[in-house]
Amino acid sequence: MYDMYYAAMGGAGLGIIHLLLRPILKALLAVFNFFTLGLISIFLDTWLILLAIRLVPGSFSVDSFWWAAAISVVINILNELLGFIFKKRR
Repeated sequence: MYDMYYAAMGGAGLGIIHLLLRPILKALLAVFNFFTLGLISIFLDTWLILLAIRLVPGSFSVDSFWWAAAISVVINILNELLGFIFKKRR
């Protein structure tokens, strides 16, 4: 029971962070994102994952920065695929 609670709290924490902080930080880093061909976006999402781990202790953990970066890449790919599938047609 507690594992499911912590997993839900971690997911909610990550969702709230992505909902509130990500658009602001992406707007601030837009120029750098253009020049690095999107690598800043991966770094930003990695940092947000590590922030969610710090804010919701016990929810989930990663061993290193590179595992958080791998999770970030998977989240970005799934986000793009779901956005493409469920995009409203005009």
